[in-house]
Amino acid sequence: MTHGFPAPGGRKAPVLSGRHRVTVDARGRLVLPSGIRERFREGAYIVQAQEGGYRFLLVLDAEGWDAMAEEALGSAGENRNLVATVLGSKAHFYQPDSQGRVFLRRDQRRYIGLPPEGGAVMVVGFRDRALVWGFESYLDLYRKTEGEEAAAELEAEREEEGLS
Repeated sequence: MTHGFPAPGGRKAPVLSGRHRVTVDARGRLVLPSGIRERFREGAYIVQAQEGGYRFLLVLDAEGWDAMAEEALGSAGENRNLVATVLGSKAHFYQPDSQGRVFLRRDQRRYIGLPPEGGAVMVVGFRDRALVWGFESYLDLYRKTEGEEAAAELEAEREEEGLS
């Protein structure tokens, strides 16, 4: 049985899960982890998002972006154009290159707390989306949900791998 969501061409897009530590280089290139890359081979909408005081980037395929936009517009009432302006300005479409890289704009990198020279991020796959976290923000969330010892282990793994 193939697990997945409907995708263009009748194929099933893979259900995403797991976390992956990767780096964003100084040019803003993020290599999508192989377990996540397939879902976005037709392109990815990268959207600035915020929840619970944390900032991260949502990576959505066209269907996910359409669903998010419809939900936002559906609850906007008379402010549909204002909501469209704000949401539209926080989202950008990218076509991954042959190596599975997408470009994160400078404002997107700054939004999740990455320095201009790039750095470590955590990419989390969940169902139909990926979430890109600046490593320090993810570590703070992980510390709050999993405890200090688990967070220290995660930080030690990053240092062992030489990710800044």
